[in-house]
Amino acid sequence: MSKLFFQLLVVLVATVFAVQSQQQDNEWCKEGMNPVSENVKLPRLDAIDMLEVNIERNKINLGETEEITEYYDGSREFFATKTVYGAVQMKAFTWIKDSETLITAHSACKKQNIYTGSNPFINQPHLVLSVVQLAEANDLSKLPSTEVRGIKVDQYMACRYSEKDKTTIRIKLAYAQLDKWTPAVSMPEDAQFPIEVIIETKGDISAREVNSVMHYKPGPFNPEEYATPKGVYCEERANGRDEKLKFQVPTSFAYLSHNIVGEGLYGELEVQTTNLDFTDKYLRYDFFKNDTHTSNIHDYDTGIMYMLNRYTGVCEAITENPELDGEPSNPYQFFQLDTSPQLQYAGNRTVRGIPCSVWIAPRKILGKDVRYEWYIEQNGAVQQEEAGVFTNEPVLLNIYKDKDATPYLRFEISNFDRSRIQTNDFDVGACGGLSTKHLKFNIDSDRFYDMQENKKSCAVTAEA
Repeated sequence: MSKLFFQLLVVLVATVFAVQSQQQDNEWCKEGMNPVSENVKLPRLDAIDMLEVNIERNKINLGETEEITEYYDGSREFFATKTVYGAVQMKAFTWIKDSETLITAHSACKKQNIYTGSNPFINQPHLVLSVVQLAEANDLSKLPSTEVRGIKVDQYMACRYSEKDKTTIRIKLAYAQLDKWTPAVSMPEDAQFPIEVIIETKGDISAREVNSVMHYKPGPFNPEEYATPKGVYCEERANGRDEKLKFQVPTSFAYLSHNIVGEGLYGELEVQTTNLDFTDKYLRYDFFKNDTHTSNIHDYDTGIMYMLNRYTGVCEAITENPELDGEPSNPYQFFQLDTSPQLQYAGNRTVRGIPCSVWIAPRKILGKDVRYEWYIEQNGAVQQEEAGVFTNEPVLLNIYKDKDATPYLRFEISNFDRSRIQTNDFDVGACGGLSTKHLKFNIDSDRFYDMQENKKSCAVTAEA
């Protein structure tokens, strides 16, 4: 853990805990404590660089129990907390260097500056961060040894006062006596973390909560714990703003996608292949759904789309509907990488074993508000189609609507390739029975050159 980080914490602790007042109820705070020594510090914590902690929090006055998992990474100055109460799961993320805390629940996100509360044990969503702060203070009292859950412990106590809440806070921390007890997972260099933290308040807010640390272990932990939840967009987020999206839409490409439309057991699956040439403005996508293979071939220069049923041979040419430009099946609007607001970096996740960076932002489809969540390969992924070259290709797109936390459209993308586009991919020769003229391709298999009808001298229109 960096020396600079601890210097920062010292300043922050001094700022937060200096809010002492004559209104603090010292008599109540020290009642029955019988300290054996004064002005002491907590056991060493600075050797812990990464820590995962499982906590059972019992709010005595409310008769409630919460299950909590916290993550602490000192090198990144990062704290994360997952709290489960009933059917509700809340997550909180704090980045010291960005002076930012994000609190998420379902698909909502609330941003706040850290240390805005007058006392972190009341307003701080991370118990670990509160203990890290308290470890920098030197005005604690050491209490007589006792037992917690059958474990012999040393006890420490601190008193604080919240001007905002007009409340005295009493914090008691219990640390296992390592010479008399061996934890399941040893901490590095005899560093310790409390096995119990009791927080009591008296004043305008009176409460008592017992935080029982049931399990702790040093890191590293799953890198996905650094990422905010799926589908959650945090407006004006500071963390990650320096990250750059490395994928740019190429002028021609092909890919395969499995599209899941709908939610849960009621979703429908369709398999789609897409070939697009931005330069010549040709698009073809094939759908495999309900035992039907349909090819839609677009010529955006002429405004005509050819619809071919590959099983029956039926072909139809229709005029494009410009109102469908925002439909996600149209690759001209499919990516929406440059649309405002800018895509926001949300962390890293793994999709089908592929390490990806996650990018999310509000978007519109046919005038309706949605959230786009792109998963883009990181530099460590090798594309087989690109002859072993390290690339950053799209792997997954989730589209969320309204306040839903589950995507209603999901595009699993694979075989993304920039090099396989052939003019016969856009061949509409099967539509020879049409009475109108149409764009047709023929490929010389030896020379691979295009024998295309001259569109400049040949008007291409669809039947009315």
